Amino acid sequence: MTIHTLTDPKSAARPLRPPSLAEMSTSGLDRASDQPTSVLVIDDSAAQRRLISRMLTEWGYMPISAAGAAEALALLAEHPISLVVCDWMMPEISGPEFCAELRKSEMDGYAYVILLTSKTGRDAIAVGLESGADDFLRKPVHPPELLARLRAGARILQINAELKKKNNLLHQTLEELSALYVDLDRDLQTARDMQHALLRDPIVDLPQAQLAFMLRASGHVGGDLVGYFPAGEGRIGMFSLDVSGHGVSAAMITARLASLLAAHSAERNLCLRRVGGRVQAVAPVEVARSLNRMMLREDMSGHYFTLCYVLFDLTQGTARFIQAGHPLPLILDAHGAVREVGQAGLPIGLLEDADWVEQHLTLAAGDRLFLYSDGWVECPNHDGVPWSEAGLCDALMRNAQMRGQAMLDCLAQDLEVHLGSDEFLDDISAAVLHFHP
Repeated sequence: MTIHTLTDPKSAARPLRPPSLAEMSTSGLDRASDQPTSVLVIDDSAAQRRLISRMLTEWGYMPISAAGAAEALALLAEHPISLVVCDWMMPEISGPEFCAELRKSEMDGYAYVILLTSKTGRDAIAVGLESGADDFLRKPVHPPELLARLRAGARILQINAELKKKNNLLHQTLEELSALYVDLDRDLQTARDMQHALLRDPIVDLPQAQLAFMLRASGHVGGDLVGYFPAGEGRIGMFSLDVSGHGVSAAMITARLASLLAAHSAERNLCLRRVGGRVQAVAPVEVARSLNRMMLREDMSGHYFTLCYVLFDLTQGTARFIQAGHPLPLILDAHGAVREVGQAGLPIGLLEDADWVEQHLTLAAGDRLFLYSDGWVECPNHDGVPWSEAGLCDALMRNAQMRGQAMLDCLAQDLEVHLGSDEFLDDISAAVLHFHP
């Protein structure tokens, strides 16, 4: 093979001048380790290999020579080298064929290949690029140009290494997040089971009434809660509440409220007190005020909640209640008609000077009192139209012949038909009291 000169043909007598120290700087150093960067020189001409290797050494690189493509591929398989200078014209395997074989190999890392060629046609360049070459340098080689292309290749390799490192870090982070998600999902499922356990019995039979409850969170855990407790002789307290927001923080506040409202012990229930050995119910307005003070005193991260609390006298069929931003109670009478009772009030936990008005209602034999969260009436269909109070009232009248849990199940099915799915966008909860003295 012809040995190509590395100097300008017009100044062949002039000795080769490598770049100055200022030009070289740390050109051939691996900046991560301050060690010389290896460069594989592939050429079937020993003289050409020596000339290029001398230049590389003077620039601070560590040249490694190979007399042909087969030898170079064997070297790369054992010792990955990231910079390669390869002659185009070689016996047996040409430079482009070497590039093609290199790209098919499973070498660790990426090798940046500069092809040395006297070919300048567009077709030749296209062939070289298609085979996997990264850059070209025309022969005879101009030393500063070779150094510049090596520097450019080193920059590209550094960017590639940084991207690979970041991708590996991203992959590792995603795997860790996936593992954390599995653990979190399991913990949230446990939390959901515990939250449903707050609703001890979905159906409660009393001598003068039957209670039925429903609680369905839109996610793992929710901010709704319904329940009841004995409130002294012949009385019960029943409530429906909805904490603002969703997720874990809302569920934790719900659990806190459950400990204050759902306990059947007078010493633990905020709505009860023991006087002279007898359990008495605290007035509903005082319950709302106490809860409001607690929400403002404790750090609730901006959460508040709505509440409808009813103190019901089972012997008389009368009730005292407060409505704190919650949907107004509905009464489904014995004839199948529905009416709304009460007037709106402020939510709990918003204003320090908020106050509430005690309200009253009366149930006749066969009437049902229905408490519910706004997830029912605000649930939109595919066109964005909410179910609304009218839709809920129609469903109540349509299912008036149902009792207790069966009625609540039918209402939920009607809501699913409206939504077109069984995945609700908000928590839904309900409590129904069927009065039969």
